[in-house]
Amino acid sequence: MRNPEQLNSRIREIMEQYQAAGLAAAVIDRSGSTLYEQYFGYRNAETKEPVNEDTVFGLASVTKSFTALCIMKMAEDGLLDTDDPVSQYLPEFDDHHGKIRIRHLLSHSAGFWPLHRTTIAEVRSRYALNSEPDPADDITLAEKGAEAVIAQMNKAEDFIDAPGIYSSYCNDGFGLLSEIIRRHGDCDTYPEYLEKHILVPLGMTRSSCRFTPVDDNAAVLYRIENGQRTGDRDYTRDAFTLHGGGAMKSTLHDTKQYLGMYLNEGIGLNGREIVKERCIRSMYMPRIPFGGTSYYGYGLYSDTQDHQTIYRHSGSLPGVSSAILFCYETGLAAVVLCNTSGVPVSGIGEALLRFCTGKELFPGKTYPAAVWSAEVIQNACGHYHTDEDDDVEIRHKAEHIVVISNGIEHVLTVTGPYTGVLVHPYTETDIELIHTRKRGIYGLRYGSRILKKES
Repeated sequence: MRNPEQLNSRIREIMEQYQAAGLAAAVIDRSGSTLYEQYFGYRNAETKEPVNEDTVFGLASVTKSFTALCIMKMAEDGLLDTDDPVSQYLPEFDDHHGKIRIRHLLSHSAGFWPLHRTTIAEVRSRYALNSEPDPADDITLAEKGAEAVIAQMNKAEDFIDAPGIYSSYCNDGFGLLSEIIRRHGDCDTYPEYLEKHILVPLGMTRSSCRFTPVDDNAAVLYRIENGQRTGDRDYTRDAFTLHGGGAMKSTLHDTKQYLGMYLNEGIGLNGREIVKERCIRSMYMPRIPFGGTSYYGYGLYSDTQDHQTIYRHSGSLPGVSSAILFCYETGLAAVVLCNTSGVPVSGIGEALLRFCTGKELFPGKTYPAAVWSAEVIQNACGHYHTDEDDDVEIRHKAEHIVVISNGIEHVLTVTGPYTGVLVHPYTETDIELIHTRKRGIYGLRYGSRILKKES
C-alpha cells in the first residue's frame, strides 16, 4: 500500500481552501477490510472535539440511495411494481393518466422543472404545527408535507418533456417515494421502515433520519456566509418536509457497512441479505443520461473513472457535504463525510479510489474541442431559472461563452454542438442546451438540474 501522506496533505489543502471544519474518509474492499481511513479536523471547531468513526454527519442526498433501496425491497416483497403509476399509491397525485410511473420518480425523469423547496419549517408554519416531536416521528408533519408537495406538483402545467425523456434532479419525486413507503410499507413512518429493513439488519446502529442529535458526538453543521464560517446543530435548516430526499444521518463506521452491502450486491458484511442481487442491479443500471458522461439509475448514478465504471451519489445541505462511491471492477468503495457546505467531497472520493489502485490522485482532464455555431450562441444567450431560486445567465463575451451563476462568471469549455463543461478545482459542471426543432432552445442543463429559459 502506498504511503497515504501525499493524499492526506492534499485533503488538508482542500479543507483549508474551502474552510472545512471536519472530515472523515475511508475505503473498504468486498470483505469489509479497511484499506484507508483517516479523520481530519473537528466535529466541533469551537471546542476542538475531533471527528471519529462514530461521529454523526448529515448525508443529505445520499439519502436517495436508501429510499430507492427501500422501494426495491417493497418491490421484492410484492407490495409494488416500479412500473406502476404513482397514483395507484398516492391517489391525489396527478400522474397524467398513469404516464408518471414509480420508475420515473426513481430516476428523476418524470419531466418536472425544479420545484420550490418545501421545507419542514415552511410546513410547520403553514399548518401551525408544534415543533415537537422530532420530524422523523411526526406523522402529522408527514401528512401535511405530502399534501403541500403533491398540491405543488399537481399545479405544474409546463414540463421539460414527457416522462422518461430527460433526467432533471427532483427532490420532490424522492419525497413522494418516501410517502409511498410510509403509506404502503409495514411501518407507520418512512424512518421506521428504513430502520427495520435496512439499518438494523446492516448493524447501522448510529444511523437514522432523526433531526435531534442523539449525543454530543454529532457534528456541528458549518456553512460559509460572507466569507465567514458559522455553525450550529440545526439539522432542520433547509430540510425537506418529506424525508426521502435528504434526511439520513450516519457515521463513517455505519456507512462502511452500507457500502459493503453494495459491493456484495445485497448481502451485508455481517452475512445478512437485505435485498436480492437483482434489486441492487436494478438500482445501478444506467437508465437515463444525467449530464455529459453520467447516467442515473434508481437512487444512484454512474460514470467512468480510469476506464472503470463508478457508481455513486453525493449530498449537499447547510453543513453537509457527503459522497459514496463504489466500483465492481476493483471491488472497492469509498465514503467521504464532511460537516461543512460546499466541499468537493466527490473529488476527494475519486482520489481515495485512485490511491488504493496506485493511480495519480488528481489527474488533469482533457475535453474534446468543439464550437457552438453563431445561431446556437445567439439563441442560447439569456437567463435560465428554477423555482428553487437558481439563476444562470449565458453571455457571448469577446471570444468566449461565459456562464454566470450566483454572481460568479465562468468561461465555458465547449465540448459539442450543444454541450460544454465548467471546470472548477476538483469538480466540473456539465452544461447542455435543451432544444427541439419546434421549441428551439428552451432549457439548460446545469449540472444535475434542467433550468427553464426565460422568454
